[in-house]
Amino acid sequence: MPLAPTIERNHHFTDIKILPIPWRPGVEYMNLNSKPPKPKTRQTPRIPSVRSQRFSLVAGAVLVSTHLCFFGPFEIVTSNTAEFDVTFVQMVPRLIVLLLGFSALLTMIGLWAPYRVRSRITSILLAIGVLLWIQGSFLKWGYGAFDGKGIDWTAFLWQGWVDLGIWLTLLGVAYYFSDRISRHASFLAIGFILIQSGVLVTQGVTSSSSPTVSKAGENTGGGAR
Repeated sequence: MPLAPTIERNHHFTDIKILPIPWRPGVEYMNLNSKPPKPKTRQTPRIPSVRSQRFSLVAGAVLVSTHLCFFGPFEIVTSNTAEFDVTFVQMVPRLIVLLLGFSALLTMIGLWAPYRVRSRITSILLAIGVLLWIQGSFLKWGYGAFDGKGIDWTAFLWQGWVDLGIWLTLLGVAYYFSDRISRHASFLAIGFILIQSGVLVTQGVTSSSSPTVSKAGENTGGGAR
């Protein structure tokens, strides 16, 4: 039962006594032994250094460039070797030059932007790199043979809506939480690049050990895409 001070008066003096009172719900009682609450201090978020911010931007740009200029062509060439007159190894020097040039272009665009915009560019680059990885690894809808013919997009309407929903959702999350995501962009980008590099090495070893199909031999309809 809570205690509350009451005042008893007599003829000689006023005496203050602590007497129990009945507890009633919804009524706040003062605790005489409690200490006043400490004032809350607002912690300002840690601002990354300029060097860390630039490194994250470069990592995001390299992640997107490796998917578009290296991992993507590797997947296409190794899955459709009969359709190409050159091997992927012969294409590597040109792909590396293209990769470095595209990475430099994306990095320069981010460096010219102010801090607030730069963090958003870094976060969006990371999201695009992750989306390209998801698209190439899990959202393979089987668009047909890689034979140079057009794709009947009307047969893949719901697949297109699924792709659009995933892309818009992740890009929106990257834009809204750009400050938090950009702080960890370098770690995440390097992690995805290492994962894709491991997958590339594994597929390269597997494809080199498997028998190849000659272009004039058993190829009838082209590879898959």
